Order: sequence, then C-alpha cells, then structure tokens
Amino acid sequence: VGYLFFHYGLKKSYVKSIYFGLGASFPNTIIIGFPLLNMAMERSVAHASTMAVLIENIILLPMATMLLECGTAAGRERFSAGFLLARLYKSPVMVAVIIGVCLSLFSIPIPETVSTALEKLSATTYGASLIYIGALLACTTFSASVKEVSAIVFLKLVIHPLVVAGLIWLFPPFDRDLQITAIVLASMPMFGLYPVIGHQYGLSSLGAGALLYATPISFVTVSCVLYWTVG
Repeated sequence: VGYLFFHYGLKKSYVKSIYFGLGASFPNTIIIGFPLLNMAMERSVAHASTMAVLIENIILLPMATMLLECGTAAGRERFSAGFLLARLYKSPVMVAVIIGVCLSLFSIPIPETVSTALEKLSATTYGASLIYIGALLACTTFSASVKEVSAIVFLKLVIHPLVVAGLIWLFPPFDRDLQITAIVLASMPMFGLYPVIGHQYGLSSLGAGALLYATPISFVTVSCVLYWTVG
C-alpha cells in the first residue's frame, strides 16, 4: 500500500517508493515497542513481540531488500535469481538474519566467549547508529523533502495502526493481548536503522529526516493508541 501511494499517488521513483513504503510499515519493535508494552500491559507480551520481530526480519526486511535491489541500475541490467542472491548476501543486515535463523532452527549453541562479546557489542550498536543519523541530519536540508517526509510519517504513525486495527476488526475474535500488541507495535515510529539501509540507495538523508520527525510526534500518537487500547 505504501509503495502504491508513493509511486502512483506522489509519482516517486520505484526505489524511492519501496524505501518509503518500508518506512511506513516497519516499526521500532525492539527499542521502543517492547519496553512500552511491558510497562502498559498487565501480562508479559514477550511471545507476541518475538513473533512480530520474526515477521519483520524474516519476511518484511528480506522482501523490501529484494525489491530495492531489483530497482537499482545493476539490478535492472543484470536481473536474475543468482544476481539477487549475491546482492542480498552482501547486505550485513541480511547476513545477520540468515545466521540467526539458522542457529535458532538447528539449536546450535553459541560459545559463551562469543556470546559475551556480542552482548557487549550489541550495547553499542544503537548508540553508534544514532551518531550516524545525527551526522546525516547535520548535513541535511529538509526544505525540498518536507512533503515526502510528512507522507512517510503520516502513513507510519496514523495509517499503519488504523490498517492493523481494521484487519483485526475483520478477523474472527482472538486473544485480546495479541490484538493490543499488534495495534500498539504498528503505531511505533520506524526502526532506528532505517536511514542506514537507505544509505546504499542514496536515500539516507530522507530516512534520517523521517526518523527525526516521526520519533517525537509518536509521543502523542502512541499515547493516544495506548489510551484507546489499554485504557
């Protein structure tokens, strides 16, 4: 839906439309969503948040990456299954997802030394990405992209949770905690690595701008969603 809106509604390029659609549909589940839900809900929603993270990283992110690669100049000239797989395997995000899924599926234990090192490293990655995003913002002029940034933010913070709520209303009744989790996670701003993914497509500045505006605005929209769902 995000792609159709940007490509046919706002007449943006294929790559831009896919990237903007990713920003309008990929929430910050781990850093913002899960802690907020833990504070707001009476029962733990770790299982629901885990399912959301799996869907995001095993289905949504690979699909978006594949579509973005298809839209690059090299992808258009030499598009094939082999070319696409080679490009995907060069993406650090995709390599991390594939390795993590394989370790989980085959129950391969991680040595304690490696696990400790990764835990210490993971504590620095989000801060490092914020420094990178801040550097992008310092060199970014938003006057020419206000319309694009506003559209991404509106779709992410307003349309995405409304679509999820509408789908839940259409589905047969199921666990209320899962319903609340789905709506609240959909209302989160886009994930922190959004500008980093856009870097190789020349869209990191727009991604950083969308993240810059979506995060503080979400203080209001997410509060409204929590009041409406959790009470």
